[in-house]
Amino acid sequence: MLKKRSKKTYLNYYFVLLFVIIGIHLFLLSKLIFFPYQELFTYPYFVNSGLLPYKQIWDQHFPGLMFFPVNLATLGMTDEYSARFWAMLNVAFIQVLIFVVSRRIFKSDKNALFVNFVYLIWQPFFEGWVLWIDSFLPLFLLFSFYFSYHAFETKLNRSYLLSGLFLGAGIVLKQVVIPVAFLVGLVFLLARQRKGFSYFILGIIPFPLLMIFYFIKIDVFPDFWYWTVIYNLTTFSQFGKKYPDTPGLLRIVGVFGMSLFSLSFKKKRLVFWIFLFLLGGLASAYARFDFVHFQPVLPFLAIATVLSFQSLPFKGLAALIKGGYIAGSILLLTTFYRGHLGNKVFFFDQETKKIAEEIRQMALPKERIFIYGSIPHLYQMSDTLPVGDVYVQQFSWFFIVSEDQILRSLETGRPRLVVADRTVQVDNQFLVEYSKKINNFLWDNYVQVNKIGETEFLLRKDYYEDSN
Repeated sequence: MLKKRSKKTYLNYYFVLLFVIIGIHLFLLSKLIFFPYQELFTYPYFVNSGLLPYKQIWDQHFPGLMFFPVNLATLGMTDEYSARFWAMLNVAFIQVLIFVVSRRIFKSDKNALFVNFVYLIWQPFFEGWVLWIDSFLPLFLLFSFYFSYHAFETKLNRSYLLSGLFLGAGIVLKQVVIPVAFLVGLVFLLARQRKGFSYFILGIIPFPLLMIFYFIKIDVFPDFWYWTVIYNLTTFSQFGKKYPDTPGLLRIVGVFGMSLFSLSFKKKRLVFWIFLFLLGGLASAYARFDFVHFQPVLPFLAIATVLSFQSLPFKGLAALIKGGYIAGSILLLTTFYRGHLGNKVFFFDQETKKIAEEIRQMALPKERIFIYGSIPHLYQMSDTLPVGDVYVQQFSWFFIVSEDQILRSLETGRPRLVVADRTVQVDNQFLVEYSKKINNFLWDNYVQVNKIGETEFLLRKDYYEDSN
């Protein structure tokens, strides 16, 4: 007679399947093109070289792992290889956390693995081949989701505290977590869980408060407030938004629409908390419609999709809806993989490395130069720094408030070397058109001495004449 399998055997079986899913996920990511945002290299390099965040590095994001003394560079992410390692490690952690959280709310290993599988399907599609701040947010939101739901159900003070703690850490990473924190706190208040709300607020406070104290200590808090609050609510809100195009919007509706069927799931409180984090986490995508900004909510989309598969009414209609979803998914994913398979790494191609090497030949270590239009992390790759010790992303919505200051740094700093790519466009706007003052200054004071592709190497005219 066959012996009945033990619970432990089944548990080991599901763990093996989990690691198979993670292995497939990482394998797929390794075969895709890779786009690590250059800020993840440039900003930590500047901070480690002595530049002050927000006072000298003008940026609208909360500090995360870019602007503190312990940052991505000090943690070892300095090139494309370590960046891909970080990206894959992050995805692996998220997959494990998804399994742990889903297993606890579903009370089913099978359904938990189904959630992992749905995440595997859509994470690469929604620019999972991109590494940006949003890529790390699921770790914080998943923890907070579980403890928020658990606190609401059990009223345990520790769960309220941990829910706030993870949201507070997420806020320091990126301020788009603030709407989620507001909604969670509002729910606790409306449910008359006042004591729990107090513990929730107590949990949120420490990380943002430490951030504020640190910026006060290094005397950059007014600059931090301007760029992350005032600038975001004024100039960026008016000029920096990116609205969805029709194909992108149709993809979102097609993929996210399936989750709506979970609204009929019997556990209404669970569905409520899933959608609170799902909708609240879309704040980042509201500011600029890029697929990478949907990464924070993909775990909740995966959970809601599995709930939908369990909740669909009537067998005939359910079969039609499920079949349509599967067919549409195959069509979208087939198109996606056709266009994204490859070994290209943005910003780390051979031409960029050749440009960095040429800068190294022409400039001294830590020399102040000016990079105009070309890839900003050439500073890091060539061990140089920006003229005037000030830096801003060269987008039109930044130059509206900073072009004159950058021009003054050029006039007073008089960098010997300028590296320029005048063909660059951002959101279909040419750099030379929205930074005419800087471009004219370069034409008047610099002479081209070399060129690699579209990148010009310019020397200051008086220095060039003296050396010849």
